[in-house]
Amino acid sequence: LFSDYIHFHVAGKKLSVRDRRSGGVAVLLKKKWADLVTQITCEIDNTVCLRLDKAIFSLDKDVLFLSIYIPPYGSSYYRQADTDCNIRCLEDFVLSRLNTGDDCYLMLAGDFNARISDWNGFTGSLHDDIVDEDANCHTERKSQDKTINQFGKVFIDFCTTFQCAPLNGCHSGDPHGQFTFMADQGNSVVDYIVVSTDLAQNANIFFTVGSRVESQHMPLHLYFLEMDHNEETEEQNQPEEVLTAFRWKQESAEEFRAAIRSQESVDSLMEAHELLETDPEAALQRL
Repeated sequence: LFSDYIHFHVAGKKLSVRDRRSGGVAVLLKKKWADLVTQITCEIDNTVCLRLDKAIFSLDKDVLFLSIYIPPYGSSYYRQADTDCNIRCLEDFVLSRLNTGDDCYLMLAGDFNARISDWNGFTGSLHDDIVDEDANCHTERKSQDKTINQFGKVFIDFCTTFQCAPLNGCHSGDPHGQFTFMADQGNSVVDYIVVSTDLAQNANIFFTVGSRVESQHMPLHLYFLEMDHNEETEEQNQPEEVLTAFRWKQESAEEFRAAIRSQESVDSLMEAHELLETDPEAALQRL
């Protein structure tokens, strides 16, 4: 299925002996870009860090890209961690890279478990109604989520420190700041794509929040466009959303139940579970 891609990943962590794994991050990269991407060692759990050559996006500087999952406030994860919020660890890591003279644009993507209401990283304010019609990203930011939580405050400090901003709700592709997480307890915006503000202003980008039925988290899409990004080209370049729903045939459902309960399937799952900690790639091959 992914034969044309190389992958970078970190496995999720078991928070107790009996718990299932929590977190984990995977990044798929088309093989044609392999020579232009370097993996950067990062000790933060649930984080993949890559340096993307400027040639990929036709930029003037390379991009430091981080795909990240931040365990939520109050998670049992922090009982065994040296911090009460991994966004603080992220801040230390980015600062250490900048202190070495690594002049890159920043791009972060993932589940930050941070709710920031309609705080706007381009203007540094809440409830901002300024709109710059000539900007790639509108300086007005909308959000369906009107809450700021504990991690949201830390996230805002991070963005302010490094002059970066979430694209959610700042672009015509996401004009209302669509919810990114749907749950019985309530919907929220916790998944973001964050970029350096000067990257957003200098590059021709298009951001959207997609839809899906197989996960509570919605997919985020970021496109780098080559043509002038006006209203006409926005409409032309916005991908058409196609949702596919699947229904089980009753006989197929019974066959599937029998297959996953077979001794062969159980043995494969046990082998994969044992390998997951030491060799995730081999674990995937067992499935």
